[in-house]
Amino acid sequence: MPFRLKESARDIGVVLSIFVLVLITVSVIAFSMNSLELPIWASSLAAQLVFIGIPLATIKLFRNGRRELGLSLTTHDLVRVSLISISVAIAVICIISSIPEDGGGQPELIEDPVLLAILTLLVAPPCEEMFFRGLLQGYMLSRRYFKLSIILPALLFSIMHVIPFQSAGPATLSAILAGALALGLIAGYFRATSGSLLHAVLAHFLFNLVGYVVMMI
Repeated sequence: MPFRLKESARDIGVVLSIFVLVLITVSVIAFSMNSLELPIWASSLAAQLVFIGIPLATIKLFRNGRRELGLSLTTHDLVRVSLISISVAIAVICIISSIPEDGGGQPELIEDPVLLAILTLLVAPPCEEMFFRGLLQGYMLSRRYFKLSIILPALLFSIMHVIPFQSAGPATLSAILAGALALGLIAGYFRATSGSLLHAVLAHFLFNLVGYVVMMI
């Protein structure tokens, strides 16, 4: 039992170390690009390339790289993940919309709706899921942690959203982080049960789609 606890602590430490390293890298890139006064979409795209680049660069470190990263096509349960994701996303949007002004500012967003759609719907879901549900969850699954493989990446995924929404008020930020956690848990559960990253990417896409549609109305 003590050996298992020591092994679990080591594996959690590996995941946290990778996350912190990537978070620092993304933050440095964003700061550098902001200092150069580059458009926000450029720093967002660079961050997404980091999220997808690191898992692809480390694929050979896995015993069965493609399978353990979830790069397999499994189509069962796609309808269920779609219905759950849309329902939860709508509930999250309703909660956020009902929060009164709490003194926070507005996050800096991409003004061009086409660029915003490309980044939030086509780029972010596969890139972020490749990192959180592919690399991080894939590592935990390879170490045979089923529940922890779902919970830990979801928590880290939620924490990551503090960066773009740090200017929001405390109530709004809490709701946003709770929504990101809900998405992470849904994506993580279906990633673990299906063995495929497709379900996580679909859940992420639908969450972002609901938010994008509401923003455009």
